[in-house]
Formats: sequence, C-alpha cells, structure tokens
Amino acid sequence: MAGVSGLWAGGGALLLRQIDGRHAALSDVSVERVAAALHEQQAALVREATLLAQEPAVVDAARKADWATLARGAARLRALTLERVADLVVIQDAGGTSLLQVPAGPRVAVPAFATPAKVGVMLASLDAGAYLLAVAAIGGDPRRAPTMVSG
Repeated sequence: MAGVSGLWAGGGALLLRQIDGRHAALSDVSVERVAAALHEQQAALVREATLLAQEPAVVDAARKADWATLARGAARLRALTLERVADLVVIQDAGGTSLLQVPAGPRVAVPAFATPAKVGVMLASLDAGAYLLAVAAIGGDPRRAPTMVSG
C-alpha cells in the first residue's frame, strides 16, 4: 500500500511540475503578444505624430494660435481618431494652452509637456485613463514650437 501511495505522490509531483511549466510558457506567450501590440501601437503613434507635426496647415495654424483654422483645415486630425490610430489628439500653443482637442468631447486635462527635439512616446494617466502618448514639436523647432500630443 505504501508503494502505491508513493507512486501516486511522485506522479502528482511530476504532474504539478508539468502544469507549472505550461502555465509559465503560456504567461511568456501572453507577455510577448502584449509587448508586440504595444510596440506596434508606439510605432504607429510616432509615425502619425511626425506626419501631423509637419503638415503645413497644422504648422501654420498652430504657430498663429488659430484654433478655427486648425479645426477647419486639418482633416488628418479627424482621420487619426476615426481610423482608431489615436483616441485623442491635442494641439497646444508654445505656452502649453490647448488650442484644439479631437474628438471635441469633454476637455481632457493634458499637462504642458516640454517640447521634445524629436517625437517622444510616454505612458501617462489623463482623466483616470492610461494613454500611450506621442509628443511632437509642430514644425520641428523645439525651442519655440507649439506641441502636438496624440494617444
């Protein structure tokens, strides 16, 4: 009887080890998938933020702090949210004041970011939600440029 219970205990230990190994492998696969999705979203945000920050209509209107021209002329702003590349796009003047927010829902409090020399990506909490944000200098001159935030 002792031999049979020892055999069952040994078998149970081996089974438990296999289950732990499978669980660890599944966890690794899940982490890799999340990392790949995050990297893909980050690359898309950087690409679109770079293009938007160089668009002539956006550059001209942001430098003049003309939110009406931004709202009328920047079809790419709306396209980013409609195509689900970004959930939020905010254009700030050189002082950090928001000129335009797309979509035009309740105002999201976006801090005044230091204007980066090149497009930067960060994780931030805005209005109780986590956002992956791309921050870019509009027009490419970080010393006196307005800022575009998308996420």
